[in-house]
Amino acid sequence: MLDVSPIINQYAPLIVAAIVVAALGLAINQATTAWVKFKLARPDLATLLEQGADVAVHAAEQIGVPKLLEQGYSGKRAYALDIAQRFLDQHGLKGISADLILAAIERAVLQAAFPHAPAA
Repeated sequence: MLDVSPIINQYAPLIVAAIVVAALGLAINQATTAWVKFKLARPDLATLLEQGADVAVHAAEQIGVPKLLEQGYSGKRAYALDIAQRFLDQHGLKGISADLILAAIERAVLQAAFPHAPAA
């Protein structure tokens, strides 16, 4: 009988990687589509949300608090969310969904990481 374990062990990581890449691509596509629809429906709010996310991402990248550095991504993400929410509150936009703010923050992170990519 043929032992397929070595074949499975060899190709399983490639299959998992392909699935992860496909899922990530789908998630980015859906997020981009949702963001474009939101920008078309509420351009004024989208602009302020983008500004707040940009400020938050830059602040999270610049923060030198050791605790945030120990927490890594989750600490920076929480800090950026707090900064963005305070920015929006100062502009009279209370009650914006945390998910929407986090989506804008992720967009700002991607925009900072890939500045020559087309903006959504």
